[in-house]
Amino acid sequence: MEDLGAPVVPVPDFCEGDDPVGFLRAIRAAGATAVLTYYHHAAIRLSHAAFQLGLRVPRDLSIVCFNNAYGTESMNPALTAVALPYADAGAAAAEMLLALIRGETLPARERIFPESLVVRESSGPVGPSPARAGRPPRSISRPKTSRPT
Repeated sequence: MEDLGAPVVPVPDFCEGDDPVGFLRAIRAAGATAVLTYYHHAAIRLSHAAFQLGLRVPRDLSIVCFNNAYGTESMNPALTAVALPYADAGAAAAEMLLALIRGETLPARERIFPESLVVRESSGPVGPSPARAGRPPRSISRPKTSRPT
């Protein structure tokens, strides 16, 4: 956010898990217009808290989670999420474990996998937009994903 010139709004001494409604009140009072959660459960709770407060996602607040798990696409609005290649990471972990069992030395104990952003309806420009006034929400295409068999 800082690299893009957008301020990061810290909310010290507050955890969304303790009181999602209170958390949203605190971040909104601090001027935040978006929340990036570490996992999808938190994003679901915050989406519900936004509904309780009468906030419209994403018009009043964008919500993004760091876990494109089952169910994120079924929310209303569907959650924008960072997708991680779990199958690839699991396969790499299994290969590393088998190599260790065979007594082999690992070339590296850490692997970094690329993530991708799956843009859905929970993120977008905050506030009224003349371009959107009187128009239905735009469709957002979702990338096709393959599921392991």
